[in-house]
Amino acid sequence: MAKRKRKKRLKKSKAASKVLQLMDQDYSYQKALAKTLREDKRLSKKKLEKELDRYI
Repeated sequence: MAKRKRKKRLKKSKAASKVLQLMDQDYSYQKALAKTLREDKRLSKKKLEKELDRYI
């Protein structure tokens, strides 16, 4: 029997999820990103934007 290849499911970070949730609440991408980055100073804007590229 041939083995099926499963698609690897992408797991969103909490920060990426927060940006997407804020966008669902009528925030623009830039405002949602800025709010998320303000709330957690350890986040890298560059890395977060790279991750969000998969979903937006």
